[in-house]
Amino acid sequence: MNSQFGQYIRRKRREVGWSLRQLADALGCSHVYLGEVERGVRAPFGEKWWPRLAETLPRRNYR
Repeated sequence: MNSQFGQYIRRKRREVGWSLRQLADALGCSHVYLGEVERGVRAPFGEKWWPRLAETLPRRNYR
């Protein structure tokens, strides 16, 4: 399974210093599921998760 999406999520999560549990709690999913998505074990989030992910995943402030 392609894990590019999961790698991207992991990279963004780590950039802002969030743990797997912190992001999972903010998204409303289990940390187990999120970890499996990050590792490419499970298929990436369905489209219904995208807006929530975009709103929840912190953005780094570039100046």
